[in-house]
Amino acid sequence: MASNFRLHTVSSKEKAVTQLTEKLNGVLSEARQEHISVLLLVSGGSAFDLFPLVDVLTIDEHVTIGVLDERYSRDPKENNFAQLQQTEFYRTAKDKGAHFIDTTVQDDEEHEAHAKRFGQVLTDWKKENPDGVVVATVGIGPDGHTSGVLPCPENPELFTKLFEDPGVFVAAYDAEGKNPYRYRSTTTNTFLREYIDHAFVYAVGENKKDALSRVIAETGDLPTTPARVLREMKSVDLFTDVVLE
Repeated sequence: MASNFRLHTVSSKEKAVTQLTEKLNGVLSEARQEHISVLLLVSGGSAFDLFPLVDVLTIDEHVTIGVLDERYSRDPKENNFAQLQQTEFYRTAKDKGAHFIDTTVQDDEEHEAHAKRFGQVLTDWKKENPDGVVVATVGIGPDGHTSGVLPCPENPELFTKLFEDPGVFVAAYDAEGKNPYRYRSTTTNTFLREYIDHAFVYAVGENKKDALSRVIAETGDLPTTPARVLREMKSVDLFTDVVLE
């Protein structure tokens, strides 16, 4: 396994949450001490379990918070950023002066325009903070997807077009038949590889075993198991309670 990809197997979901957030807090604390701007991108779903243990003392006006993957939906129960806004973590971070990348869908905003706006904000942040640090909490689905990048083994050419374009950081696409939330504006593999400095992956539960086995296998392809992109990123710590062969 490459040194940039570190697998941490622990005995319980609770330990996975604790150990992951300890490492995340360490990165955030170091950046704060050195007055380095941070872009913190969070995954939805079960990764929200991490919020209660994130050290709010590391959050200030030098931190910008957004989501790693967005659902193109005006329904606040579906849109990831709208759900983030309902958390205590969001309210506390806002009180501490943090900035946010709002990816709720604007009035009359078409899907392609939504993804383009999201990608432009990410690009602008990096231009304005060339020495800034991009940190992400990441999940893995039972099907092997990550960051909203869903498997597409039946059409690898489409997968490459959507997620490997060197000039596109957020892709708008229709995941019909693959996920209940079919319209996605999700960060691409290009963004994951080039922009994320530290990724902290939370993947617990036996239903993740097959996907995790495919992620750590020496052979495999991204259209079948998109989460294998984690092996190609700058720095990844994956925490799981699943014992792999």
